Amino acid sequence: MTSSCSIACLLVNTLWASYLLQERTRTHEAATSAAEESARLAMKAAEHAAKLRQQAKQEQQELAKQKKLSFNQKEKRKRDAGMQSRGKSTVEEEKRVARQYGVYSGFD
Repeated sequence: MTSSCSIACLLVNTLWASYLLQERTRTHEAATSAAEESARLAMKAAEHAAKLRQQAKQEQQELAKQKKLSFNQKEKRKRDAGMQSRGKSTVEEEKRVARQYGVYSGFD
């Protein structure tokens, strides 16, 4: 009777160990796949953040280029776009054109 009990106990223990091994394998696979998915999402987020930083850097460079324009260049751009702060004064415009040709009236 003892030998049949120990064989039965050995069989139960073997089945239980096999079941536990299968459970551990399933748990490991689930954790591994979740970790891989999490890593993939983190990499995607990092790539997106890097892309946003690059775009912001490019925008700042464009703004810096625009700021490097001289006062005369900015005024010319405003005049051409019709954005001058005052209405066009023919006297001011004539003086500006004359200054381009080297004529200075001394009275501005």
